[in-house]
Amino acid sequence: MKWSNELMSNVDVQISKIGTETKRSARNKWAEEVGEAAVRRLCPWPISYDVSCLQPTNFGEFAYTEFSNGIVVTTQSKEINARLYHFASMVEAKDTTALDQFTKALTDKYVLEDVPARFKDAKRVVFMPGHNMLDVVSHEILTRLYLEDEDIYVKPHPICLERVVGLIAKKVGWQRIIPKDASGFKLLFDCDEVYTTSCSEMSITGTALGKKVFNISNVHNEGAGTYHALARLIFKAHEKHGVEEAKRILNNVLSCEWSGYVFPWHSEEEVEHRLKCFYAKSFELREMYKPLTLSIGNLLTGAKPVPKEDLEKQGVVALKNDNKR
Repeated sequence: MKWSNELMSNVDVQISKIGTETKRSARNKWAEEVGEAAVRRLCPWPISYDVSCLQPTNFGEFAYTEFSNGIVVTTQSKEINARLYHFASMVEAKDTTALDQFTKALTDKYVLEDVPARFKDAKRVVFMPGHNMLDVVSHEILTRLYLEDEDIYVKPHPICLERVVGLIAKKVGWQRIIPKDASGFKLLFDCDEVYTTSCSEMSITGTALGKKVFNISNVHNEGAGTYHALARLIFKAHEKHGVEEAKRILNNVLSCEWSGYVFPWHSEEEVEHRLKCFYAKSFELREMYKPLTLSIGNLLTGAKPVPKEDLEKQGVVALKNDNKR
């Protein structure tokens, strides 16, 4: 609720989130000028732009952020979001229209430069999150990658601080560091293997492009990633079944009318219908998974032991450790 008045379309809000070293590309035009208004107008409860989802299953707010050239709306419960995508992935799409349209529209999120010549043939690329989300990376996995493979290259996030880029380079070597302002989409389009985390769109966009995607997230922290609820399904599909299965799951989610995804290729009526379906599905899952009891708090764990002599006075035989159960 604290951030519910901040708008995606507000320049000052964008500066507060990504700084002044880079700026968002024109791909966000529809989301700012059309999508955001519809999302807010139809939302029955408070909604905030680009915030972490930290509420329990009986959530009280919604959230939204830009996604490719559209918008994704979620609840502020990570668990509900994960379950919603899990169910959406099982609704078999009639065709691949959603995935085809999504893939056709892919481009850089930020205004970026061309890829330097010596990195244009990079086939295995690690896409790192911004400096504020580095704890989501499994540094054990990353270390093994650069120790065992000389052909692994690392692309820092466009809003990664220079001193943090230096720390990454100290670990993997400057020869592997692709400039942070180089086009991530061009690298993604030309590579074969994508190594990324639950923080990055690259797990999703890489799948749409038919790339083999590997999860380098820290299992204990990956839930903090913006795209974790969907990425977890995609990572698992890649690992167990391969690229085509991951693409099928992604297409199912994007196609599902209650998944929370809306794009410029949807008509005004479709956008409204999909958003209403999403909000209705969210409330359905909230009702299904909301807590039915409260925590016991310290009633048992913090209770003071009853002295043995007091129990004996009352004619009670105290069993060993009984008052600690």
